[in-house]
Amino acid sequence: KNVRSPPPRTPSGSDDPAAQMAATAATLRLTLEQVRLAQATAELKRFQLLKHIVAHKQRRKFEIGENVLASLHGVRAYFHHCSDLVSGLVPTMNRFQVEQTAARDILEKRLAPSWRARETDIEGTIDGLK
Repeated sequence: KNVRSPPPRTPSGSDDPAAQMAATAATLRLTLEQVRLAQATAELKRFQLLKHIVAHKQRRKFEIGENVLASLHGVRAYFHHCSDLVSGLVPTMNRFQVEQTAARDILEKRLAPSWRARETDIEGTIDGLK
């Protein structure tokens, strides 16, 4: 005796294969849109993390230079009684300080539009997927 179990019922309550296929296609489209949105959101978060890491590295490099300059200014203040020896370094230290400030400003001005354009592009992609 060959006993067959009936096929499982679909949640739509329809036994029409075309309706079942349409429901499956709609579910797949919805799932695909959710996957695309999740991927775009993950890309935005990855980009923001990368931006944060790069900014941190740049800030650390500038801070090392600023600490060296602060130390040199401390040395100058400490050895004020030997100002004739240190006074030869003051113009160079001041020039370095001005150059470093200018370099930081130039770097920030150059990188800011690029970072903002990329972030806006990714946000636009996410908005387009919603």
